[in-house]
Amino acid sequence: MSSPQMQRQSRSYESDNYSDLGSEDEQPYTRRPQDTSMSAMSQMQRQQPNSTASLVSQKVGNDVGYAVNTDRPQYQDQRNFVERPVDDDATSRSSTLDGNEEDVPYPPKKSLAHSAIKMSLTGQEPASPAPAPHIPGPLESQLAALMSKLVYIEQANPIITVKPEEYEQTMARLKALEEEKKLWWKRHEAIWSLRDEDVENNIKIRGLLASCRRELDATKALRDEDLLNVQIVRSKLAEKTREVERLHAQTGRSSPGRGRPGSFLERRDTTDLFTAAKVAALEQRALELEKRNSDLVAQLGTSRGGSIDDLNRATAHQAWKGTVADLEAKIKAKDAELSRLRGQGASAGSGQMDWYRIEALLEEHASYRESIGGKLQALRSEKEGLMRDLHRKENECQVLELKVQTLQRRANVV
Repeated sequence: MSSPQMQRQSRSYESDNYSDLGSEDEQPYTRRPQDTSMSAMSQMQRQQPNSTASLVSQKVGNDVGYAVNTDRPQYQDQRNFVERPVDDDATSRSSTLDGNEEDVPYPPKKSLAHSAIKMSLTGQEPASPAPAPHIPGPLESQLAALMSKLVYIEQANPIITVKPEEYEQTMARLKALEEEKKLWWKRHEAIWSLRDEDVENNIKIRGLLASCRRELDATKALRDEDLLNVQIVRSKLAEKTREVERLHAQTGRSSPGRGRPGSFLERRDTTDLFTAAKVAALEQRALELEKRNSDLVAQLGTSRGGSIDDLNRATAHQAWKGTVADLEAKIKAKDAELSRLRGQGASAGSGQMDWYRIEALLEEHASYRESIGGKLQALRSEKEGLMRDLHRKENECQVLELKVQTLQRRANVV
């Protein structure tokens, strides 16, 4: 069997074979042909357990050896023996690759002695042989091993393949994205705070609307109560008037018509009763208004800071107070005039013209009362309209204030 050193020497590139060929062609007979008979014998000893193909190759080797042995004496004197050093590429490759790769034995080079002998005999160049299969050399094996190790390293740690420029660009892009994320997060927080404030403002607005509705319901209840009181007073006045008419009918006296005054006694009794009923109704109304005004003043005193509604209530209280004072003054003047007329009624100097004047005064008083009632109703309706406008303006003002605050926050955020 051949030694490992000979196997390492036989391992080389395909180009080595052609380089050997060129050197032999340029310098004929400088190398001694290999002993093919010995190589054939050694191959036959190595390949004894092989198949029939090995036997055929041994036979061909024997034939070649026989041809070489027959022709050797003719050119033996003209050849120079040259010994070539052993190639140590395999040992360097094993040292570079940590010595882990096993040395794969390559097939030995075929002897070129037969072709050289034939070329020398015929004097012609032999035909180019068929290209041999590609056999990787030691450097190519080293490069393949190194590349495989590099592939394994890159698969284990992909970051190694990233260039420094690409890494710097990626880090700059990452920082820009983080800054953008922080900016968007601040904007989202500002939007959420605005949403929370809007919700709180909506809750406050709903509370104010509910309080306004309650106050409106209370005002409507007071108005209904006033109307009910007026109806009660009117019904009582009508009952008293019917009772007086019934009494007059029983006594044979009839109440005078409105267009023409009756006698002295009939007109005096009817006028006194009607005036007393009116005075009682007005006094009752004045007492109710005073009570309501006192309640409003108490509420105004208890409330601190005061809102626009409290101011409106105070203004309405002052207006009602002045109206009630005027009515009381007029009622007192009418009472004084009636008492004066009663004192002068017994005197004979009072004539029919006094009663006409009294009736005219009463009619004037009634018309004045009706006009005052219409004016009061107009003032109430106007007050309600103004209150509605005031509430609407307040709501618009609150909406505008909220918009201004929202715009200020957005400006601060930007």
